[in-house]
Amino acid sequence: MKEEFLHFIWHTRQFDQSDLVTDYGRRVTVIQNGRHNVDRGPDFSEAAIRLNNTLWAGNVEIHINSAQWYEHGHHHDPKYNSVILHVCWKVRGKIVREDGEAVPQIELHDRVESELLDRYEDLNYAFATIPCERLVANVQERIVTHCLDRMLIERMSTKAAELRRQLDHLKGDWSALYWWQLCRSFGGKINAPGFEHLARTIDHKLVLRHRKNPLRIEALLFGCSGLLDVMGRSPYERQLRYEFDLLKRMYDLSEMDPSIWNFLRLRPGNFPTIRIAQLAAFLKDRSDLDPVLFVTDNMQGMLSKFKVRASPFWDDHYHFNKKSARTKVKRVGGSMAHSILLNWLFNLLYTRAEVHNSESMKERILSWMQDLKFEENRVTARFNAFPMSSRSMADSQALLTLYNNYCNLKRCTRCMIGGHIICHETKSYKYLETPD
Repeated sequence: MKEEFLHFIWHTRQFDQSDLVTDYGRRVTVIQNGRHNVDRGPDFSEAAIRLNNTLWAGNVEIHINSAQWYEHGHHHDPKYNSVILHVCWKVRGKIVREDGEAVPQIELHDRVESELLDRYEDLNYAFATIPCERLVANVQERIVTHCLDRMLIERMSTKAAELRRQLDHLKGDWSALYWWQLCRSFGGKINAPGFEHLARTIDHKLVLRHRKNPLRIEALLFGCSGLLDVMGRSPYERQLRYEFDLLKRMYDLSEMDPSIWNFLRLRPGNFPTIRIAQLAAFLKDRSDLDPVLFVTDNMQGMLSKFKVRASPFWDDHYHFNKKSARTKVKRVGGSMAHSILLNWLFNLLYTRAEVHNSESMKERILSWMQDLKFEENRVTARFNAFPMSSRSMADSQALLTLYNNYCNLKRCTRCMIGGHIICHETKSYKYLETPD
């Protein structure tokens, strides 16, 4: 038995409420279960119950047994003086609050259907990566859709919260945030830390100042990245080195340790040298990095803004000092453009929408994600059994959150799909339609 299961039982009222009495023998009627609290303090706030004929409003605390009230030190914590009911799987002894008042308790272990407990344990002890993969085919598609809608909003809100913390670190400088996130987006998952370090090393205003000189932008990026050889071997590299040495003296620039860059286990097209060259091409003639400037009337128009081509030197190079056997134009491909669109443009616009309380902008961004292709990867492939008539970027992003935050952690009781499987066709099925 886990406490999270008791939270689920209480929240969805999956227990027999007839003839419910406290350990003191008072009749209990649950009027309002309360709001689930994920922060410090009692488990459910703003609850309402009736004890005999008296209405009580306050908080509810939930434990496996009564002793945990004392084990967790709640009897010394004034925050728990607002607790009006202690819900336990089994009641073992009386409890009191910090103010000396006794707390009424109810016991649930004889009031939960055994079939419901069995279904919970089937999920909780499943060996499968997706605990419900054998059962999800029986879940209505509308429930899956509703669940994924919630997961997508949770993912975008979490990303926005991260960006707002970064914005605070940057003292409210949105332009610096745009620059930092743009660099991270070009770095991809593997080299994002290196690109973020590069963004910290070069002031975005300096980059935009030289936007009319593509060679100088490349010199800035490659020079500060630490990837330029002091004694350049090719004419191109020597030219970059010459330009960077001038800029370095002029602006007191520093060079990164090149060991920060990862080349191993990457496709050559994702090498940091190629991505830096493409970032330089993207920055050409950019006077402002405000994401709003990259919004167009159609999705293909937005994507095309990111499909830039690296300078011709890279057509037959992946490294400065080694010519490749084949010639290939190093243009940002479709999947990379989708990634930049999501991780830079959409995430920043969603963050701005949250800062300015613009629900219409948030809905517009989520709608755009519905128009983009589903992302095939090792995580999304695990959900092939899910009943989904449509598949888009919105769905794949939602599945990543579902897997990382719920399936992988066996948090089935906090998942709408898992909740429906556990409750099956019980009388309280309706409570899962509007979870907290």
